[in-house]
Amino acid sequence: MIKIIDSIMGSGKTTWAISYMNANPQRRFIYITPYLQEAERIVEGCPALRIKQPSDAITKQAGFLQLLREGENMAISHELFMRLEWTDTVRERIQEYGYVLILDEVLEVVKTVPISKPDYQMLTETQKIGFNDDGHVLWLDPGYQGEFAHLKRMAKSRTLLQTEDQALLWVMPVQALWAVSEMYVLTFMFNGSHMKHYLNMHGLHYQMAYVEGGELREGIQNLAAEKSRISRLLDVYEGPLNNWVTGITLLARVGGETDAQVRSRRSGMTPVIICAMSVGRIVVTACGLYLKSSGKSVRPKGMPAAIALATPGRPMYSETGDSWRTCSTSTRTRK
Repeated sequence: MIKIIDSIMGSGKTTWAISYMNANPQRRFIYITPYLQEAERIVEGCPALRIKQPSDAITKQAGFLQLLREGENMAISHELFMRLEWTDTVRERIQEYGYVLILDEVLEVVKTVPISKPDYQMLTETQKIGFNDDGHVLWLDPGYQGEFAHLKRMAKSRTLLQTEDQALLWVMPVQALWAVSEMYVLTFMFNGSHMKHYLNMHGLHYQMAYVEGGELREGIQNLAAEKSRISRLLDVYEGPLNNWVTGITLLARVGGETDAQVRSRRSGMTPVIICAMSVGRIVVTACGLYLKSSGKSVRPKGMPAAIALATPGRPMYSETGDSWRTCSTSTRTRK
């Protein structure tokens, strides 16, 4: 069973996944995420499941195989999933334990494998690799251990293909999806993904669902209603305060930089506040904060209104030398 949980960002997909895993401690899970930090969140969110991450004491692949043999719950990265060798033993262990696969964001079903032309020629001329009529790369040196061991694993898993211009492609192993008992894909706008067409190509049927109020609901999320809900939380200011930014620039200085040094790197800066916008009670303007509840501005008197051009995390200075510090990604107050 494959279920695509297609919900807008912030709707609670990961929170639902954590709740689902905690509610089913008798199941075995492999959680795959693009970010290792997110894997830590899963580990911390499911303490009773004792979710583990593969050790890199030897290699991540060896760590994964060790955890798989022991039937452990795991959190791994997209990158490690791509590098795994999908042997018959791996598939049998996944089927034996009835693993549930949870994908945090769709996987790249096709990805270019970086390799230089000289390395490619070396592998073919030394008969390390060969090719099937269908384009699959064959690894011809079973005893090889070296720099291209990852290509050997991909070739043995039948996930490595050659293109007409001699590039190498990794293709997601469909046998991995056949092996799991259930698969949940946490994503948004699934219809525009390559993974949708990959599943269709292999005749893998899936069900659509979304998260609402912490609950999983069957069907397709009503985005019009969701956008309407979000729009009620936003206030966009369209008044004369926006005219303050005309012709004035706030320069970002670091240390003892001169004006010339600042201007020389302005091409790498980006406007961080352009107009006034609020989420909830606080309105962020081009030159300070305006509290909706009190109707008072906290912008210091005499502070020139401006678009802020700054490098994130660095101190900011006005043209008059007033010093500011960054409080968050969108607000600044007097030091």
